[in-house]
Amino acid sequence: MISSHTRELLAALQVRGIKLGLDKVHRLLERLDGAPPRAVQVGGTNGKGSVVFGLEAIAVAQGLRVGTFTSPHLIDPTERIRIDGRDLTGAEFDERAASLARRLDGWATDDAELAQVTHFEFLLALAIETFVHRGVELAILEVGLGGRLDATTAVPVHACAITSVALDHQRFLGADIASIAAEKAGIVRPGIPLLVGPLAGPAARVVAEHAAIAGAPLRKISPVDGVINGMWGDHQRINAALSLALAGTIGLDDGARARQALAGTRVPARCQRVDGTPELLIDGAHNPQAAWALSRVLAANPVAGETDLLVAVGEDKDARGILEPLLPLVRRVHCTAYRSGRVPLPAAELAALAAELGGEVLEHADADRAVAIVRAGASPGDRLVVAGSLFLAGEVLHSLLGEAAA
Repeated sequence: MISSHTRELLAALQVRGIKLGLDKVHRLLERLDGAPPRAVQVGGTNGKGSVVFGLEAIAVAQGLRVGTFTSPHLIDPTERIRIDGRDLTGAEFDERAASLARRLDGWATDDAELAQVTHFEFLLALAIETFVHRGVELAILEVGLGGRLDATTAVPVHACAITSVALDHQRFLGADIASIAAEKAGIVRPGIPLLVGPLAGPAARVVAEHAAIAGAPLRKISPVDGVINGMWGDHQRINAALSLALAGTIGLDDGARARQALAGTRVPARCQRVDGTPELLIDGAHNPQAAWALSRVLAANPVAGETDLLVAVGEDKDARGILEPLLPLVRRVHCTAYRSGRVPLPAAELAALAAELGGEVLEHADADRAVAIVRAGASPGDRLVVAGSLFLAGEVLHSLLGEAAA
C-alpha cells in the first residue's frame, strides 16, 4: 500500500481531471531518466486487461524482465505498475513518486504546461521511469481512454492491438461506433504491426482505413482451438488468441510453453470467483458489451441455488444497457453506489431503473452493507454477482482482503 503522503499527491493530481492530448506527455517523457524499453500497446473497449495479463504471463515464462502498466486500480495504485507479474511495492512506489514530483516542480518553471500534468500522465511517467531503472526488456501498456490522444500513445511501440470496439465513454470518444473506432485506431503507427480482434461493420472499416493510411500491417485475430486463458467466458478465447499472437509478433516463442503460461492467466475482477455462501462472482462489466458477455458466462455456469446481482454504475454509463442482459438471470437486484472513483449514478436512480425493467430491487447505502445482507439470507449453492463498475469491484475486493487479514 502507498503512504498517505503519496495518496495526497495523487489526489491533488486527480482534481485536474482528464485532459487528452500528447504534446505535454511527449515533453514530459523526454525529461525522464533513460529511454523507454521495447513496448507493446493494447487498446480497445473491452478485453484490454485480459490481453495485457496474458502477454505478460507469456513473456515472464520465457525469462524476460517485463513491466506492465494498467488502469484503473482496484484497491491500491501499486497495481498499475507491475514488474514480472508483481505489483510494485508501496515503498518503491512512494520513493519514485516523490522523486518524480520534485523534479516535475522544477521542470514546470521553464515549461508551464508541465504544472498541469494529470493523474494518468504522472502515473505513466512513473511507470516508464520505473521500467528503465529496473532493467525492463518489454513494457506492456494498456490504453487508458480512447487511443488517439491517450498518454500511452506518446510511447514508441513495436506492436499494438485493438481488442474490441463498443459504445463507452461517449462523452470523450464520440456518440457512435465509427467515431469511437477512429479514436481507438489512433494508436496505429506507421509501419508498426496492428492486431485486432473481431470487429463488425463501421469499426472494422474505420480501423482498416487507419491501418492502410499509416502503412501498418493489419492482422485480424480469431479464436484458436486450444488457446485459452484461465478465465471463464467464450469472449476470453479471443483475448487469449490476441495475447499469443502479440507474443509471436514481437519475436517471443508462441508454442507449447507460451500456451501453458497463458492458460494460467487470471485477472482480478474479470469473472473472479470467491468461494463462500453465497459464492461471489466479481466482474467489472461497465458497458453493455461487457454485460452481455457476463450474461453468457452466467447462463453457461449456473449454480444450484439462487443468483442475486449487486450493481453500481457510473453516472456517465449506459445503466439500462448494463442491466438488461443480466436481470433475466437473477432473482433480486441490489443497487448501490461506490464511494470513490468517477461520479456514480445515485443508488435511488439505479434502483428505479431496475424496477422499471422488472427486477425485484433492494437499495443499499454501500456495498459492504449489501454483501452483509445477502450473506445473512444466503443458502449453500447461492451466488452473488458483483458487476457494473470496476470501482464497485474494487470496494468489494478491498473488504474481502480485510476479512482475510482479520
